[in-house]
Amino acid sequence: MSYSFNITAANKAAAKEAVAKKFDEEAVAHQEIHKRDREIVLATVNNAIDLMATDETRDVTVSCSGNLSYRSTEDDLAGVPLTHVSINVATACVNRE
Repeated sequence: MSYSFNITAANKAAAKEAVAKKFDEEAVAHQEIHKRDREIVLATVNNAIDLMATDETRDVTVSCSGNLSYRSTEDDLAGVPLTHVSINVATACVNRE
């Protein structure tokens, strides 16, 4: 079960909020298993954003993708052991358009 999305925001705080909203819309809403990795994905993104310089004259972009793999034929995936977890984050300060 995979996801991929990009956001652009005016500052770090807005970027963190936009990522949380987008993850819920793009991953959790369509693939309920991503409730399981939501907190670690958001923590990873937020840590990457925090590493960047603060420049209120530039926008913050975030590209986030990842996937979870498992072996199961069950409909309820809440407790199914995961066999693969991938979280990919890229973040940058870019010129404001």
